[in-house]
Amino acid sequence: MKIKSIELNNIRSHKSSRINFKDGVTILSGRTGSGKSSFLLSIEYALFGADVNLTNNMMLKRNTREGYVKLVFTESGMEYEVVRGLIKKGRNLTVNPDKLWIKKGGVKLPIISRSSEVNEKILKILQYPSDVKPKELFEVTSYAKQDEIRKLIEMTSENRQKYIDRVLQLSKYQLTWENLKELINELRNKLANLKGLTDSLPRIIDEYESRNRELKQKQATLKEVNEELKKINDESKKFKDAFLKKKEELEKALKSDNEFKQVKALINELRIQEKDFKSEIKEIRTELLSYAELKEVNVKELIRKQAMLNQEKLMIKDLIRTLQKELLNINELKGKCPLCKQEINEEHRQEIKEEYHSRMERESIKLDKLSSELRLLNEELSRVRIIEEELSRKKSLQNGLSSKKKSLNQLKSRIKSLLKRKDGIKTATDLDELRKEYEELINNDKKLSSELSALKEKHGILNNLVNELRVELKERKELIKNLSEKEDEIGLLEKNLSFITRVREDIRNIREVVRARFLEDFRAEFQKKYEEIRGEDDYVMEIQTNYEPIAYSGGIGAPINTLSGGEKTSVALAYRLALAEVAATVSDVARSELLILDEPTYGFDRDDIKALPQALRSIKTIPQMIIVSHEDELKSSADYKYQVNKRAGVSEVKLLD
Repeated sequence: MKIKSIELNNIRSHKSSRINFKDGVTILSGRTGSGKSSFLLSIEYALFGADVNLTNNMMLKRNTREGYVKLVFTESGMEYEVVRGLIKKGRNLTVNPDKLWIKKGGVKLPIISRSSEVNEKILKILQYPSDVKPKELFEVTSYAKQDEIRKLIEMTSENRQKYIDRVLQLSKYQLTWENLKELINELRNKLANLKGLTDSLPRIIDEYESRNRELKQKQATLKEVNEELKKINDESKKFKDAFLKKKEELEKALKSDNEFKQVKALINELRIQEKDFKSEIKEIRTELLSYAELKEVNVKELIRKQAMLNQEKLMIKDLIRTLQKELLNINELKGKCPLCKQEINEEHRQEIKEEYHSRMERESIKLDKLSSELRLLNEELSRVRIIEEELSRKKSLQNGLSSKKKSLNQLKSRIKSLLKRKDGIKTATDLDELRKEYEELINNDKKLSSELSALKEKHGILNNLVNELRVELKERKELIKNLSEKEDEIGLLEKNLSFITRVREDIRNIREVVRARFLEDFRAEFQKKYEEIRGEDDYVMEIQTNYEPIAYSGGIGAPINTLSGGEKTSVALAYRLALAEVAATVSDVARSELLILDEPTYGFDRDDIKALPQALRSIKTIPQMIIVSHEDELKSSADYKYQVNKRAGVSEVKLLD
């Protein structure tokens, strides 16, 4: 893979930056924190997306709503463009589906707008195997981060071996060897458990036969109880028929006796009512005879006469009041008399008064007479009304008498009917005997019920025991069958355990063989890279079995830390390139055409830094190098130089001459 360009839009501290890459060495320089490494992070983000160490929040520029990374690269002669965009929706930052694609030769590949599918397409383009971590493989073969060049040769032997085993995928043999140990232990435990189970097989068979004999005994006893239950049930059924018949007979006798008593009591009650009716009829007849002399009176005539007398009485009263009023006016009368037309004098006035008094007296006598007549008439009316009321009452009594006579006749008829019914009812003369027989039947029923309950309880217990024994025997039979089968399983398990144990030992041996082969390839590749970088040298470099580089001079070996700065830098760079080459071969991917170095002078002294440009210029097998560094010494090895500056929090990139 070679990179043609990288474009950042609102990514980290870059608002809008773009770099075009060509074959040769490209150096991005600038002060610490200027935004140089953002380009390297963006290359990894474009290829592999976000992960735990490189999140979406780390990529989007602060206080912006959306941004994207666009990476153009070539692989196997074909040009690809991959774009990954980010967008904020509220407080959430997500992948922008409108800025997520891969183009091949300028044509978009058909993908769903998901980061995972873009990742899968990138793996296929780079021809990375599915059983490796793609980002880790990329960093091993093409991308050396800060401090990684020197770190490999300065690690402890144990840590270096673990790291290289993991890079060369030798750790899978160790992991398989360890996992097989767990499997072997599991199989051994299973084998021990199976043997423990099968050891108890004779005892389980004896117990099965013993419980089977016990089951047969219980079944025989249960059969006897069933026969006894049937016998008692038959007796109980016959007894209940007799019991119900006797109960019905007793109930009829009791009902007959009660009916006789009720009819007898009712007859006595009706005879008392008959006596009362006769007494009432006699009294009514006597009372009716005492009013036989009452005659009918014309009440309407009396009322008319009363009204006339009252009218006449009112007229007399009005006349008297008129005379009294005129009498009062005579004293004031003057001139001629209105009656006789004579001159009025005192004597004449006195005569007139006497005349008025005489007249008023006559009218008063009439009034008294009328009042007396009215009083007598009112008394007559009151007496007549009393007589009418009495006659009405007597008439009602007469009607009541008829009703009483009718009721009396009905009562006599009912009494006659009840007497006939009473004669037809047979009283339970043997009621006490029936009760005695009934109580005896009840006692017998209780006794039978008690015996039946006891037998049912015994039957239930036996039945439960039989069922439990059947279940237990079924389980034991199944267990015996399973244990018998497990004896065969034990043989197969022992065979498999032996085989897996041998395989585990073989894997450990294979791991050492594979490691030796890889070590041989690594030594050859390291020697090639070292000679490419250093040319002829006073030292001969060797890689020991623990991957530690040793410098030999005159047949004497010396540790790497005894070398000069330039020699150590050459060793470290050759070591890193050799490891990348072998890792690519192991993973079956194309050899790297790209080498990315992020601050490769980190931890170097001045002599190391001075030696690095010459070492880089000596590498001819990698056509494209991208180096991020703030060291001026490295610029001398660059074919293309970019300066990255940050102003007011925004990074800018500029191509230098």
